[in-house]
Amino acid sequence: MSNKTVSLCMIVKDEETYLRRCLDSVFNQVDEIIIVDTGSTDSTLCIAEEYGAKILKLSWQEDFAAARNSSIEIANSEYILVLDADEYVDQDTNLQETLKVMKDYYIINFKNYMDGGYVSSHQAIRLFKNNIGLKYFGKIHEHLNIDDIENLSVEFANFIIHHDGYKKEVFSQKNKYERNMKLLENEVKNNPTGYNLFNLGTQYKVGKEYLKAIEQFKKSFLLSKNQIYLPYLLYSMGDCLLQLGRNNEGIKLMKDSKELFPEYTGFYYLTGLFYENLNYFKAAEEAFEKCLELGEVEHFQSIEGVGSYFAYIKLSEVQQKQGKLTAALDSAFSALNQNKMFTPALNQYFSVIKSAGVNQSDINDNIKKIYPIYDVQSLEILVKVLYVNRSKLLQMYIESYNIKVENSVLAIAALYNNKYTEACSIWMNEDKLEPEVFSDIVSLCLINKNKELYTKVQQSMNLNKREKKAMISLIENGSTHTQSALPSSLFDIIKYSSLNLLKLGEQKIFLNLYKHINFTNDEKEQLISLLIQNGFLEMSADLLMYEEKINKLNFQLFVLLADIYTRQNKLNDAYSIYTQIINKMGDYSTYNKLYCFYEKIKYVEGLEKLDLIMKGLLPK
Repeated sequence: MSNKTVSLCMIVKDEETYLRRCLDSVFNQVDEIIIVDTGSTDSTLCIAEEYGAKILKLSWQEDFAAARNSSIEIANSEYILVLDADEYVDQDTNLQETLKVMKDYYIINFKNYMDGGYVSSHQAIRLFKNNIGLKYFGKIHEHLNIDDIENLSVEFANFIIHHDGYKKEVFSQKNKYERNMKLLENEVKNNPTGYNLFNLGTQYKVGKEYLKAIEQFKKSFLLSKNQIYLPYLLYSMGDCLLQLGRNNEGIKLMKDSKELFPEYTGFYYLTGLFYENLNYFKAAEEAFEKCLELGEVEHFQSIEGVGSYFAYIKLSEVQQKQGKLTAALDSAFSALNQNKMFTPALNQYFSVIKSAGVNQSDINDNIKKIYPIYDVQSLEILVKVLYVNRSKLLQMYIESYNIKVENSVLAIAALYNNKYTEACSIWMNEDKLEPEVFSDIVSLCLINKNKELYTKVQQSMNLNKREKKAMISLIENGSTHTQSALPSSLFDIIKYSSLNLLKLGEQKIFLNLYKHINFTNDEKEQLISLLIQNGFLEMSADLLMYEEKINKLNFQLFVLLADIYTRQNKLNDAYSIYTQIINKMGDYSTYNKLYCFYEKIKYVEGLEKLDLIMKGLLPK
């Protein structure tokens, strides 16, 4: 069988950064390259000429379909391959192997790379026969008129197109958001199809205009029966509800969506997130386990990882919140095995180890076993995780690998190795202090009482008069026992500064601070929960005993004490508290804690009874 000829057809404008990579990926597999240029002012056309491209200059008419069709009209090959400059195909792609079945068009899987290592997938027709009447329509998000031609044959292609145009850097550089919004609003006004409404909703979602996005998705849904994008439309609507905190409404939407598409993993993933937000951890755990059972979404648009490493990370998080640290560690390890280059996976593994109270030396030994450094990227990810977690190991890795890092990272490395003078000197020489280090600097000020450093960070924090007064009182008079109310706006800074003090081994200063501030009960619960999460069980128990002496513990703090007792295997004490709380409250969260306790002691009959009770407490 002779090879099929292929024309690569592209439309470009100012693509000098990406064009060469795209052309290199397919240059040896196509018979001609056709470039429609809509007004490049950089070296795009010079690069295209290097590859022998046929170049057609076309004035931009705000119509992608018209530009696409212009490239197709001058193509001479049997098949058309359409790519954008910020796309490229796999290194081992074999177009002739794909074309052996000689279908009229091929559906190709896309991987869209976003910031932070996130990846979404979708499918599109980018390889099709020439001269059979196929052409593009739609001024934006243009697509082929396959519904206008009868009896077309189709096949899923066996290669992937990679796309990084959704990364913030690329997206902003090309002013895509403003351009797309203008075109989509006009397109919907002139042609309000389900597909156009879906794309407009997606654009609003990108711009974080979630209410407007939901409105467009609802309109699109009514016009999109049997459309391939329908599952992702429902997922996107659910994600908007998640961002708006409308959890009960989101659970209802996901329930209805699962009835339409019971195998679409994303619906179970969002359900888990909604349950987690409501502290229904057991239900969330079951939802994420269902994601792993279903696996990744195939042949529909989706977020990569909802059936694998994403689900394992979220499963680990809810297991950790329930005190199931062994299971949480296993889930985090599974996430890492599936995607070692995804920073949140390593970060979650590190978080669980901290919760278990593992010392720094053992953490380092553990990290070496499960995360060997084999290239620059893996080292960068590890250093980032150590920085985020304020680990003592950060400085060791910087020195061992002679890494050049920003001054803020050097300051953190020095601080958490108790090199207070060095950390202070670095921050004093910084032009601007970023919010991510405010709590670290406040911790240092509480330790060394450095007024110059405090003045510098205070200016960056942009405090009002009341906040300044409260902070000065804490920094200057931290050793006194004067009670003073804390402005709620400062609580997060103080909460994380308190945690930092314990990480630094400054228990006396921490206790002084805790007793010096008149925290509300809710703030006490948040602070002690944070300490438990980071493995400071003994200190947390001491604080709760202190609270018991000065003021009878409220239910929330009482439950925290039971959680600590469970972790410490003081099971009789823990059970006594759980049963008292259930008799008083009887909410899902408390039953969830007793359920985890029954799991620990393997009380099967009790688990069955609680399971029924808890399911009855979930949103209907």
